[in-house]
Amino acid sequence: TVNSGRDCAGEYFALGADIDLGGAEWTPIGYGYDLNDSGAYDRVFCGFFDGCGYTVSGMRLTGGTAHSDPASRGCYYSLGLFGAVCGDTAFTAGITRLRLADISISMTVSAEDTVFAGGIAGFMNRATVTDCFVEGDINVETGGVAYVGGLYGAVSDDNLYNTTQNCGFAGNIYVSAGVRAYAAGLAGCGLYMKTSQCYVSAKVECYSALACVAGLLCDSGQKSRTEDAVFAGEIYTVA
Repeated sequence: TVNSGRDCAGEYFALGADIDLGGAEWTPIGYGYDLNDSGAYDRVFCGFFDGCGYTVSGMRLTGGTAHSDPASRGCYYSLGLFGAVCGDTAFTAGITRLRLADISISMTVSAEDTVFAGGIAGFMNRATVTDCFVEGDINVETGGVAYVGGLYGAVSDDNLYNTTQNCGFAGNIYVSAGVRAYAAGLAGCGLYMKTSQCYVSAKVECYSALACVAGLLCDSGQKSRTEDAVFAGEIYTVA
């Protein structure tokens, strides 16, 4: 499995029917990310996942496994259907034609840990996501740092662009963080993203001493591009 070290690079997976998880606790697929900014990733999904237009419903995440951070930044949690999706220099990871319905991510961490949370993936890099839609609620509270989005928690800064096209999120996002928080309808941190034809209908709340909140992308920098994307909803923040 991905969580035990098989990255599935170059492999293709397809859903054959709707799946109702029935509210059972979900274990995210993959969890690693580039902790040391070295360009190396571990325990991540590098393959291509085709939902074939089917729906995965009833995903619940009410906790998660704390993973140690070799860079001495405490622990981190990576939450979503996929914990981490990352391509490599030979293969671009991909997710397409997938619908997530009635999802619930609810995570509370008292320690100063980092939480990445999104419906599709907690963390993403070097990946293309098309024709995907997420509906549900995401609530994260941590004493540390939070990156939360309807689709992705954070998208890494990398020389290869991440592409999100014809995707959307509908629901509620609530974030409270002791150190700093990033919350948005698509991605809490959206570096090196090319986004087009996306739609968000959501209530986004973000509370932290240092807070970044947006309808579509937070912390996107100068390298991201957004075209033909719409946010319809409410935004609340208190520092």
